[in-house]
Amino acid sequence: MTLGERIKKVRKALDLTQQKFADRIGTTQNVIANYESGRREPSAAAFNNICKTFNISEEWLRMGEGEMFLPTAEESIDELIRQHGLGDLERQIMIEFVQLDPRDRQGVLEYAKRLAANVRLCKQEANKTLEEEADEFAAKAREQFLAEKKQALQASSANESAEA
Repeated sequence: MTLGERIKKVRKALDLTQQKFADRIGTTQNVIANYESGRREPSAAAFNNICKTFNISEEWLRMGEGEMFLPTAEESIDELIRQHGLGDLERQIMIEFVQLDPRDRQGVLEYAKRLAANVRLCKQEANKTLEEEADEFAAKAREQFLAEKKQALQASSANESAEA
């Protein structure tokens, strides 16, 4: 399949006329007709514009290899969801995140880092408290054990004295 035939295949897959295809990439219907017939090859800028505008794999458009369409952000996220066993809430958070502009994404990332640091600190404090509780429990258990053993020894000594 030629480059022109692949461009036509993209247009047909999207159910667009040459005019509507041309409008979307900022050119004329005549230019698209020339691409499709092979009379003209798209410039690098036009080629990139076709790929970006219609989410087309550059490798497929240039060489005819691989899939025509690139996976959408949602398809990529769905694959991650499947791979990691995540749920609907995680999916929605990921979709919302990728739709943010880069500056807002950076703000969310900074907030998430601070939040994670606070969670780690709380866990460390909780573990410290648990360690302190365990030490206190062990000390009380030791005192009780020693008291019971002393009492048993005293009772045993008293019984031996009474028998003698």
